[in-house]
Amino acid sequence: MILYFDFEGKRMNAEVYWPDSAGTIQVQLTDKRLQNFPGDLLFDINRYNKVTYMVENASDRRLTNLQMVLSKRLQEIANQGTPKQSW
Repeated sequence: MILYFDFEGKRMNAEVYWPDSAGTIQVQLTDKRLQNFPGDLLFDINRYNKVTYMVENASDRRLTNLQMVLSKRLQEIANQGTPKQSW
């Protein structure tokens, strides 16, 4: 599925692979403006639909902020129920 989110005042998108149940959510940063970041970011979702993540690089403030924005957006979706897979 495509995830739309706001980062640094701009609307951006990423491709998301969401597991059928608890597991790892894979986020591929497909927006050209995000090419300086790692291509894939991983988030975990437990059976209670709580989204968590490990900070990739604590010294990179922009990356940390991006992970926080993505985590909040993924949590909003998890609170609505697990999305159906498009892949």
